[in-house]
Amino acid sequence: DSRHVVFYEPSPLAAPHAFKTLRPLADSNVVYTFHLYEPHRVTHQGIQGRPNGIRYPGAVPNIGVWDRNRLSQTIQPVREFSRKYGVPIMLTEFSCSRGAPGDSRERYLTDVLDLVGDEHWPWLYHGFRVWEGWDPELPSNDRESRIRKADTPAIVLIKQRLGARK
Repeated sequence: DSRHVVFYEPSPLAAPHAFKTLRPLADSNVVYTFHLYEPHRVTHQGIQGRPNGIRYPGAVPNIGVWDRNRLSQTIQPVREFSRKYGVPIMLTEFSCSRGAPGDSRERYLTDVLDLVGDEHWPWLYHGFRVWEGWDPELPSNDRESRIRKADTPAIVLIKQRLGARK
């Protein structure tokens, strides 16, 4: 169907490492998508009983230091796939729990948005008003708050990046 674009997420879980063995589909109207939640110990803090208190950037117990450079290494298979096959890429899910301490959520989001911006890949933020743990309109510094605000650091960052894409 030449009139519709197919968005394809490789298995498992649309993770960046899935692109290492992926081969393009026999269709030129495909956008290859991925999710970015690495490391889960940072991005999923406070979710399903996971502990809080792990800062980003910083050392993550048992898996080492995570920062922009490590995130860049994580998405390298996606870059290589895109360049090798000349296909479009889109980041369709990323977020960081507001359970992350201090400004960790905003620093993580900044690094992810900088990296995908460097590649000129479009992106979708996951969790906008879907679940309060991902919701960028809810403040990081008051995890009990259920009052959405248009000026939290996370939502301001996202709005700035959306404005920059025009």
